[in-house]
Amino acid sequence: MTINQFVKSLVFGPEINKKRDIILIPIGLLIIISLGLSPAFMGLTGAWLLKTMTGNSCHEGNCYWMVLPWFCVITLPISLLYCAVYLFQCFRQIMEYLMWGGKNDLE
Repeated sequence: MTINQFVKSLVFGPEINKKRDIILIPIGLLIIISLGLSPAFMGLTGAWLLKTMTGNSCHEGNCYWMVLPWFCVITLPISLLYCAVYLFQCFRQIMEYLMWGGKNDLE
């Protein structure tokens, strides 16, 4: 599988031509959800590093790292919406696979 095919499978859902392609569904979901939560991961990691280096506690008032998780208010709903669309596309592909016996074309 090339990079272009992998990106296409993330955007439109994987084309289920073989049973091994079903493994792309959880990988895609993991990538989508981790991108939605990435501000929280970055903020908490930065706050932990800052507390480790300085020894001071870190919160939104005295540490810019703890402001980053608030961006999840923007990224998480977008990620969840995209996740729902992705699951719909995956479900559609699986139904085509089951109905047409492993072929996605209508021949």
